[in-house]
Amino acid sequence: TTGFVALDANGHRTAPGNHACVKDSKTGLLWSAEISERMDWDSAMRAGNGYTRCGHSSGWRLPGKDELLSLVGQEGYFPRSVGSFWTKDAHTNEEGAWEVTFGSGFKNAFPLLKTNRIHVRLVRSGP
Repeated sequence: TTGFVALDANGHRTAPGNHACVKDSKTGLLWSAEISERMDWDSAMRAGNGYTRCGHSSGWRLPGKDELLSLVGQEGYFPRSVGSFWTKDAHTNEEGAWEVTFGSGFKNAFPLLKTNRIHVRLVRSGP
């Protein structure tokens, strides 16, 4: 069992498929099932400001590298998760930040210039 629970737009349990969020019962994280338009890292770091989803209007943020990597293999809950997604983790090179790339059967984390425009999947901690 994965510990993932699909939630509707109001934060109520629903079947995976047309869900708005996913609760990870193991970590307590709440993931948005929505994938953003492509944006640079500075914009991605602000993407949670004012974001409302599944009954929560605060606390949304970029995930850390390890948090995002925990979604690998969960295509039923996170469909269309192919490509690159920003993490909140800056790289030791101040011009770069870490991204996670998902593909068919692989995943990896790479440093990428902050000016690149890639997708964002937001997460929040707590209930």
